[in-house]
Amino acid sequence: METAADALARRRHEHRSVTASRLTAVTSSQLLPAELHEMGVYYLAKAHRDLGDSAASRHGMQLVAEGGGRLAPAAGRGLAHLARLAGDFPTAQTLGWEGRQHRVEGDISWPHGDMARMAAAYATARDQAEQHGIAGKRTTSQTQRAFALAFTDPETADDELHLAGQLLTELDLRATTLTPKIAAVIRDAGALRTSSPYASCAPRSAIPA
Repeated sequence: METAADALARRRHEHRSVTASRLTAVTSSQLLPAELHEMGVYYLAKAHRDLGDSAASRHGMQLVAEGGGRLAPAAGRGLAHLARLAGDFPTAQTLGWEGRQHRVEGDISWPHGDMARMAAAYATARDQAEQHGIAGKRTTSQTQRAFALAFTDPETADDELHLAGQLLTELDLRATTLTPKIAAVIRDAGALRTSSPYASCAPRSAIPA
């Protein structure tokens, strides 16, 4: 019997398949202006990624990245994430601000378990977003920084979560609101451990996820 989750996954896959088919037809026609063609190739690459066709996705992202157009930074970021999914943890230093270099560095640090580097990368991403006046990126980076610190430094995480909460009140970022809630649970678990008589037996960095 198909569950609700199975039905949702099936419909999503069907939708991506239809999208990929239509975009393939459009981009293959070679009738679009250069900028619209680039957009079609980029979103086709995203559809391929969602369908699990990493090779086709990587090919499309590479074409857009090498084209140097408006979506080139986003394509470079897409290539970094595809490499990470394949188990190849790439450098993000070539992405620059437009490619969200420091956010990608934070994302890459997460599977490595390098929470200190993750927190630092997100702090830099947050500050750069603030300098450029991009509130959404600033808020997302701040919530991710609070999440990272919740694992290793519950006391500092308090302040970071407070700031994240303030920033979130200014925006409508429903998915991002879940991150501080998860971080708060992790922070509380760490605080309980460090206050127990057995706290000296395990460093904070050893607190399990």
